[in-house]
Amino acid sequence: MKNAHVRCSGTGSGWIARRCAIEDLGGIPEEYMQEDIVTSIFLNHLGWKITYVPEKVQWGMKPTTYAGHIKQVCRWYKGLIATYTVIWNPRAANLSGGQKFAAVFAAYGFGIAVLAQVLSLAVMPCLLYSGSPLVMAGSPSQLATLLRLSFLQFLVDWGYGFVYSKASDWGLTIWPSYYDVYHMPYHVITLLQSVLDIAQSHSPSGAASVGERETAARQSKSLARRLHVMLWDSKVWMHVAIIAAIIRGAVQSFHFAAQATEGGQSLMASLLTRSAWPPALLISMSFIDQCMIPISFAVSPPPFVPRETLLQRDPVTQIAHPTEAAKDMERLRPSQTFAYVAMAYFSAVFAASFVL
Repeated sequence: MKNAHVRCSGTGSGWIARRCAIEDLGGIPEEYMQEDIVTSIFLNHLGWKITYVPEKVQWGMKPTTYAGHIKQVCRWYKGLIATYTVIWNPRAANLSGGQKFAAVFAAYGFGIAVLAQVLSLAVMPCLLYSGSPLVMAGSPSQLATLLRLSFLQFLVDWGYGFVYSKASDWGLTIWPSYYDVYHMPYHVITLLQSVLDIAQSHSPSGAASVGERETAARQSKSLARRLHVMLWDSKVWMHVAIIAAIIRGAVQSFHFAAQATEGGQSLMASLLTRSAWPPALLISMSFIDQCMIPISFAVSPPPFVPRETLLQRDPVTQIAHPTEAAKDMERLRPSQTFAYVAMAYFSAVFAASFVL
């Protein structure tokens, strides 16, 4: 679709440009943090066309430390925030309306999505803690209808995730966008730093201290030491606070649900309109599942694989290509457990709606 509308952008390291095109541009605009997208915008201004090639011909290695990964994510987000100013640059004056909209939407659209997720992270514990019903049903039959409709919505969301995952070779997923929820606290920090023009405080991805504490000889580091580094140096205390807030809100909601049974309402119906309301429970559990990622990284860090063991080098040219095992590592999929648990719960609630 983007090929048809000439709105493609060369992102990351897996793109190739003609040398004459870069020379026509005057070189890569290194003054921008998101130089790959900005280069694409300026090339479109000069009349060059950019297209996607649906072939995997390039592989790259991600940061080997959690601190390096978070620094990369924050750098991308900060660069994306500044991208919207590019359309006012004289070097982008010849862009079509659609191309300008695509450039602005890339920055604002992602920013709005991030803010929506951040708000949901903050609002969900508050809603649970209030103890108020999350959905109003005047009778058991109305509640049953609402539960069946929530199951239908779940099937639609699952279908979207299934199609998305098959296209991306990720396996069965639900709500693919929520697989980056643990980035949200860092996005908030980056947004504030961008507004206040504060430099990023994360350690460089290649810092010797980070590698020594987090990557090198991981098995020799105690659990207490790893937790200390993750909680404070990488600010994982924010994820712990989110998990604690959601669990505290769920307990409070259960307490209010138990009190509501004194008015004649069944405990099941009371719970299903509060903390056990399927969409709310799905969101809460997805938040907890995501916020556990950095914690599980500290508790059981993945093994460090030396770079050279993932490559095959030509003995003459010394050009390196990834091994087949390394390519399989790149295709690692997220855990399917959460998807199956969610499916089982929604199915059970759907069946229970016929006996309310």
